[in-house]
Order: sequence, then structure tokens, then C-alpha cells
Amino acid sequence: MARRFQTRLTIATSVLIAATIGFMSLALIHLAATTITKQHRIRGKLLTALAKRNIEYGTGLPEEVMERVGDQMVVTALLTAELVAIAEQDGSLSPERISEALSRVIERSRQHRGYPLVDEFWVTDENGYAYIHTEDFDFTFSPDPEKTPQANEFWPLLEEGAAPLVQKLQKRAVDEKRFKYVGVSGVDKPRIVQIGVGEDLVNSIQSGFLVENIVERFVEEMEIERIVVADKDGMLVAAASASKAPPETVADAEAMRLCSAFLRNVPEEGVAFGRLNGHVAVLTLLAGPNGDASRALLVAFPTQRMFALLRSRIFLIAVVAGVMILTATLVSIRLSRGLSKPILQLLRGAEEFGDGDFGHRIHLETADEIQVLGEAFNRMADSVQGYMGELERETARRERLESELRIAAELQRSLLPERPPQLAGLELVGWSRSARQVGGDFYDYVEMGVDRLGVMIGDASGKGLPAALLINECSGVLSALGNELRDTLHRPSQLLFRTNNALCRRLGSTGRFVTLFLMVIDVSQGLLRYSVAGHNPPILIGSDPSRRRSLTSRVGFPLGIVRDCKFEDIDVPLVPLDTVLLYSDGLTEARRSDNGRYGDERLRTALEHSAGCPLGDVVAAIRQDVEQYMGAAEMKDDMTVVSVRFCP
Repeated sequence: MARRFQTRLTIATSVLIAATIGFMSLALIHLAATTITKQHRIRGKLLTALAKRNIEYGTGLPEEVMERVGDQMVVTALLTAELVAIAEQDGSLSPERISEALSRVIERSRQHRGYPLVDEFWVTDENGYAYIHTEDFDFTFSPDPEKTPQANEFWPLLEEGAAPLVQKLQKRAVDEKRFKYVGVSGVDKPRIVQIGVGEDLVNSIQSGFLVENIVERFVEEMEIERIVVADKDGMLVAAASASKAPPETVADAEAMRLCSAFLRNVPEEGVAFGRLNGHVAVLTLLAGPNGDASRALLVAFPTQRMFALLRSRIFLIAVVAGVMILTATLVSIRLSRGLSKPILQLLRGAEEFGDGDFGHRIHLETADEIQVLGEAFNRMADSVQGYMGELERETARRERLESELRIAAELQRSLLPERPPQLAGLELVGWSRSARQVGGDFYDYVEMGVDRLGVMIGDASGKGLPAALLINECSGVLSALGNELRDTLHRPSQLLFRTNNALCRRLGSTGRFVTLFLMVIDVSQGLLRYSVAGHNPPILIGSDPSRRRSLTSRVGFPLGIVRDCKFEDIDVPLVPLDTVLLYSDGLTEARRSDNGRYGDERLRTALEHSAGCPLGDVVAAIRQDVEQYMGAAEMKDDMTVVSVRFCP
């Protein structure tokens, strides 16, 4: 047994340590993976931002270059105007020879660079006629846009002091070719000096800054797997990869899907991350040709380096964890040997205690927590021995209490009438329900002839057997005095007066008392006479709502408190279908689980709703309403209801 316990302890300790180290290792691996991934993402985000800046700068650069070309063309036009003026003032060169000289300049420029900054020269007279030019056709400038749609803009240059004019690349009306023209005013007289450059030069400048070319250069220079640029319509703008694959292959369906999804739902920070064929992809917004952020830039980075670094970290953590687990296992074996012996002593002591030997004690001298545990075990054994004796005494007390409650319940039931008397002109229904701790409710009927009946309801103070005995004593006094005063029983106050004095003599200063309501109904006269001794006032209700009232009294202490206490008789005329409801305070004091009180007003409402029903249904409706209100709450006091209906 000792060896098995020691083995289990060793295994449990080793497993616990191994699990702890394993969880720590997993946490470190997770931390390393998170850190490496985060660093890789930050690097990718920075490279993507750099690519975005280069692409946006490159795509916007042609416009700036063309502005500088326009400025250079203006300088060339101004120089041409000066040279033409000098040549004409000298008079040695004719317009034809000047045109030939300008043509040679163009030709030599083409031989030098291929695409010169000047393809055409046009010099007009004061009427707009181009008498010096390098083309093989004549042309006359006109201010009318219908005649010269493109050239009419230069007509204001015939005015003195006109500013140079630079046009963007556009079609000319002569042959529909696309040219960029610049014009200046003449130096010596009104004239237009215009130079032009064809679209070949413009295209050669812009081709070097196309998105496709910029993307390819960036992929070559940086550690990037691929770059994809797509617009908001899902069209591919440019794509390049380190493998030199065609753009259609680089921008596969998954890459285009990532771009489209990003443009549909752009994050607040403007950057998103994704996975593309095993690579980390970073997406950001890219300015379109109009300057609006209408394009998506996807940059995918290779993950080989990241995974290699992660594998090296995992291997290092695994080696360290293995060494720690091996060391911890050896230590746990050593510790389990020292712990097993005193623990087995505790086990044997617990078994003895479980077999009923409450006198068994454990003696340990380990000078550690195990010894403290043994001392605690001994104190527990002492306490259990004491508790067992207390439990036996408590059990005996509870048995006596249960016996008293059974006797009280039987005594209370014996005092209640088995059935109401049969009297012409009256309907009677009585109902009483005892609480778990029997209270002191009771009611009774007193037959006084063929047309007269006494009805009483009372509630003794206290609970259990004392309350039941007080009920029995009060009932005995009432019965004895009732027989003695039968001739004057039509005066309830006299019976209450005598009963009160008798109870005061018997109860003395015990503080116990009884509340009572006593009424006598004379069917032949249609009269109700009652007297109250501190009891809840019954409710009278008839077919006419105006007859509803509570049967109260100005005087009347509970019985058994004050000697020679006065009570009064109160007469109430009855009309057919008048109903009187007598009840104990356990009914109106009923409470639900949230401590809400049933109350007198709800009782009156329930009585009014069922006033026209048979008398048994009236009592049943009140009982059902009270039980529904209480729900699952425990009943704290007895409930008693007596209902009388006058129906002559």
C-alpha cells in the first residue's frame, strides 16, 4: 500500500510539474510566434508604405516632368522669336532659308536623342499666316474656333505683351495627330512664334513612370514575393512577382478577391493583413489617376525566414522544457518518499474514524504542515464527539417538538365543527388551514333555536401546543358561559365580558390573549348583532355595492388582557343575499417570496368579484387567490374563513 501511494504521488507530482512546464512552454512558444509574426507584419507594413509612396510619387511624376518640358519649350520659343527677329533685321536670310535652318535643328536633335523637345516650328506674320515653318503644308491662325479649333487659343499672342501659352497634349485639326504646343509673342512686331512636340516624346517620358514599371523595379530591389494593384471595379492595374510570372498569373483569383474585399470594407487605419498562398499579405489604399484613393495595393512577403526563426525558437524552448521536466521528475521522486509515510498515517487514522472509532488519535512529529494536519484531525475528532452528543440531544428535542405539534394540530382540529348546522334562511361555509407551526385559529357555531344562530371566530396568541391549549381553554369558557347565559345569548357583549374576566383570572400576567368576533343572526327579523374583542373586522357585502362595509367596533380589547373590559353590541339589518365574511389575520398577513403582503384591499376585491357566486365558490375563490398570491412561499400563520349568506 505504501509503495503504491508513493508511486501515485510521484506520478501525480511529475505530471503536474510536466503539465506546468508544458503550459509555460506553450505560452512561450505562443509569445514567440506572436512576437515574430508582429515583427514580420510591422516590417511588411513599413515596406508596403514605402512601396505606396514610391508608386504614388512615380505615377504623379510625369505630370511634373511635362510641366518642366512645357517650361523648356517656352524658353525655346522665346529664343526662336529672338533669333527670327535678328535674322529678319539682318536681311540676309529669307523666310525659306530660316525654315530650312529650323528643320535642320529638328533633324540633328532627333539624331542625338531620338525624341527631341521640338518637332515643329511655326512663325506667323501680323495676320496669323505662318510664313516660316518646318512642315510641308501652309497654315493660317484664326481667332475663330470653328476654323482652327486647336490653334485659335494662340491668336491673343498677336497682341503686345501677351504671356506665353502652353497647351496640353491634344489632337490638332489638320491631321488629327496629337501634339503639345507652346507659343510666345514676337519680339520686333506682332507675330506668333509656336513650337510643337509630338506624342512620341510624351509617351517616352510617361512610359518610364508607368505603374507596371515601378512595381517591377520595386519587386526586384526589395524582398517581396509579389505586388498587385487593382482598382475599385475589380480590374487589374499592375502586377509583378519575384518569379517574373505574367501579370495575369501573379494577380490570381485569391489576390483579386483580397483587393476587392479590402476596397469594399476599408479599415479605419487604412491598412489590412491577410494570407495569400501561404504568404503574409498587406493591403493599403493607393491613389488613382485622379488623386482619389480608389485603388488597392497588395504586397505579399515571403514567410520562409519568419518560419525558420520560429522553428529555431520552438526547438530551443522544447530542449529547455525537456531538461526541466527530467529534473523535476527526479526531485518529485525524492519528495514523495518523505511525504508518503505521514500521509499514510493520516489515511489509517481516517479509516479508523470512519469505522466509528471516534477516540482514535494521530501522533506525528514531522514539524511541518503534515503535523499541523494531524493536530487538526485530532481537534476535528474532539469536535465530532461533541457534535454527536449535541446531535442526539437535538434529535430528542425535535422529536418532542414534532410530538407537540401533532398533539396541537389534533387538538385544534377537534375544536373545529365537523359541518355547519342546517338553518332555514342561512347558508354557512367554514374553512381553516393550519400552518406548519400550528397557530391559534378557531371558529364555531352556536345553535339558538329554529331561527337564530351564533357564529364566532377567534385567534389565540402564540403557536404550537401553547396556542392550542389556549384555544381549548377559551372554547371551554365560552361553552360553559354560553350554556349559563343561553337566555341572554342574544347579547354577545355580555358573553364576551364574562369570558374576558374568566380568562384574565386563569392567564394572569402571562401576556397571552385571544381575539374574538361573535355575532348572532336572527333570521326571522333579518337582524345581525355582533360584538368584537380585538379581532379583524368581518366584511359585509350585498347585491347592492353601496351596502359593503366592515363590521367594526369602537371598543373591545382582546380577551385575557384587561379585566372588566367593556364590549358593545352593534345591530346590522340584513337584506336578502347579504354575505358576511369572517376571517383570521393569517389570511390578510399572507406573504409571498418577496415579502409582499396580501392585505385587506385585495381580500375585498376578491370577495367583490365572486359576490354573486354560490357561497362555497366564494370561499374557494378567496382560497385560490391567496394561494396564487403566495406562490411557493411558506405559510407562516393559520388561515381561517367563515362565510354566512342571508337568504330567507
